[in-house]
Amino acid sequence: MSTTGTNNFSSIGKPMPRNEDARLLTGKGRFTDDFAIPGQAHAVMVRSPHPHARIVSIDTTAALAMPGVLGVFTGADVAADGLKPVPHDPIPKTKYDMKLAGPGGSPIFIGPHMLLPADKARHVGEAVAMVVAETEAQAQDAAEAVEVDYEVLPFVVDQREAIKPGHTPVWDETHDNVFVDTTFGDVAGTDAAFAKADHVVKMDIYIPRVTGVTIEPRSALGDFDPATGRYLLHCGGGGAVRQKNELALVLGVEPDQVRVLTFDVGGNFGTKNRVYVEYGLVMWAARKVGRAVKNTISRSEAFLTDYQGRDLAVKAELALDKSGKILAMRSDNMSNAGSRCVSLSPLGKGSGLITGSYDIPVATLRARAVFTNTVPTQAYRSSGRPEVNFVIERLMDTAARECGFDKVELRRKNLVRPDQFPYTNAVGATYDSGEYEKNMDWAMDIADWKGAEARRAEATARGKLYGVGLSNYVESSIGTPKERTEITIHPEGKVSCVIGTQPSGQGHETSFAQVVADLCHVPVETVTIIIGDTDIVKVGGGSHSGRSMRHAGTVISKASTLLIDKGKAIAAHVLGKQKDEITFDDGRFHHAATNRTFSMFELAAEAAKATLPDDLGDGLTIGLTNEMHEPVFPNGTAICEVEIDPQTGWIDIKRYATVDDVGRCINPLIVHGQTHGGIAQGVGQAMWELFQIDPDSGQPLAGSFMDYGMPRFDNLPSFRTEIAQVLSPTNPLGIKAGGEGGTTPALSCIVNGVVDALKEFGLRDITMPVTPYHIWQAIQDAKKRAA
Repeated sequence: MSTTGTNNFSSIGKPMPRNEDARLLTGKGRFTDDFAIPGQAHAVMVRSPHPHARIVSIDTTAALAMPGVLGVFTGADVAADGLKPVPHDPIPKTKYDMKLAGPGGSPIFIGPHMLLPADKARHVGEAVAMVVAETEAQAQDAAEAVEVDYEVLPFVVDQREAIKPGHTPVWDETHDNVFVDTTFGDVAGTDAAFAKADHVVKMDIYIPRVTGVTIEPRSALGDFDPATGRYLLHCGGGGAVRQKNELALVLGVEPDQVRVLTFDVGGNFGTKNRVYVEYGLVMWAARKVGRAVKNTISRSEAFLTDYQGRDLAVKAELALDKSGKILAMRSDNMSNAGSRCVSLSPLGKGSGLITGSYDIPVATLRARAVFTNTVPTQAYRSSGRPEVNFVIERLMDTAARECGFDKVELRRKNLVRPDQFPYTNAVGATYDSGEYEKNMDWAMDIADWKGAEARRAEATARGKLYGVGLSNYVESSIGTPKERTEITIHPEGKVSCVIGTQPSGQGHETSFAQVVADLCHVPVETVTIIIGDTDIVKVGGGSHSGRSMRHAGTVISKASTLLIDKGKAIAAHVLGKQKDEITFDDGRFHHAATNRTFSMFELAAEAAKATLPDDLGDGLTIGLTNEMHEPVFPNGTAICEVEIDPQTGWIDIKRYATVDDVGRCINPLIVHGQTHGGIAQGVGQAMWELFQIDPDSGQPLAGSFMDYGMPRFDNLPSFRTEIAQVLSPTNPLGIKAGGEGGTTPALSCIVNGVVDALKEFGLRDITMPVTPYHIWQAIQDAKKRAA
């Protein structure tokens, strides 16, 4: 482990086993579908079979007459009750986010997201009515009896087609489907650099659509108390506070009238970070029918309606001089936002990182977002960064091959150097710190780069094709800027820490406790992390964009300083001394004139007995809200080796190694686990995953795991991973992020390896996923061209 800076902590940096694992592994998790409220009813959605259709009428007569049915609700009912659209607030707004705008600088039209539409269905699977019944089976039967009369309309599912003249707009309010069109960088400078270049390399690249397939499908349980006028919602997500505030706006009530409970979440990856219509519908339905209402979707419904990821079409080019120095870059990035704009994070975050880890003097980017008749896309693990990393790293390999450079030396020549930090790239993003070349060399060492050619020769002797892929990466972590903590030292020897992030498998209960323990000088086993109940957690940004540990660590660090300061004041009161005479060393408060000293817990007990002044009256507790806009830039290198059977196209990953700079690493065991999972997720997209939509019918072709390939334990090798720790200067603990680095370079790493393996066939590129069929077809096409 490479470490910059010193670490005098007793818990931070230690690979402590996760506190939550025993609970989760013994069936004691608290997932949404585990909760029930006496007398609860069940909701089932009626979903559109068409990608684009006007809702002419909905006949609920037969459904209402069926056994157990309590109500059938439509978009007309939603409108009649004055419910508002879901306020997704999709435009990134921190001080350092790329500033996206509509065409010509106009405001961005996002497409209102009603709980149920009254006008049109805009993608297959969109909920157009809700049936509530005594049992789920009764609700399902009644849903099939709802008669919807549709006027089928023209549709489009591909952003590259949607921008062409003549396509029916997804929204009647717009004249076409492009709703974001922004140019970044130096257009004139880029043009001048290309004009004098010795080499220009161009590529058209498409990063296909995938979906999160979280292990826990979405579930929501809503209730309404007519006596208090309060709504209650159990749901899984990435941030209960945000969901409370947005759903309060939908329902037209004050935020305090909504309580959201989110405890254990079975996977997220961004898929569950935004509000879904079912969350608002079950609360509204509970008020309408007078009892709690639950909706748990099936796996097929999840495939149809979960917010999805990626789906970026890019035209990109590099300009180089004869020595291999990159002079400039151009990129035209077009995001398929789907039927509504739920999040522009992927487009915005990707826009700031088009130049990757490389010192490219000038660049120009055109960033567009396009409506189509598909499920909305949303931030998905590493939001926008794997896509742009794929583009720059594919360009680097292609440039090396076509211009006669060694692919490692070409990268080495252009990497940002340590002495250039803080480094502002050609589109305005300022990277905080890093040792990019050192990471690459380290990764090559643990991957045994020097032995790769011998392994290639051995594979060739067995009739196999062998390829080596390398990808450098840099990503950014920003996220919602506000986070709050409340830390309380209890006299009985316990510490409670309320925090507004939301784990979905990341181990917050352990790693956050390590931070609290070290900074407050208490044993780690005494710390309890409290999350997910908005009656307790009042402020918090949730978990997304790799923000959790950085924001939690920062606010806990600042709060612990205030807590110790308050402890000095309490100790001074107890001892009858002045606060500035109290010291805190080795976890104890003391005064030079007395032999009495207090640990945190002993002082809390003294405070509980004492009559404290008003400013100290609540005892040894502190609350702090912190706002932090500064981004961090995790980075690293991934290397893989693949072996392909030329007769069948079958591909095996033989080796996979990574080095990831996460800044300060709080818990290496957890970070390595995050890296392993991130690699699997990225490799999954590169090799198997594809959410294919038939362009002729608009129908999704993946409705179950029979149709959607996934990474498994038996199709991945053992990974070799190392953690670099180059501290970030942007926050007290020097944290960057560790949850997404495994994913970011994996797509380009795998495809670079496959293209390297197929180089004897003259293959320039291959579209993901690189399934055996795609590889076999590419080989056959190459043979035909050569014949």
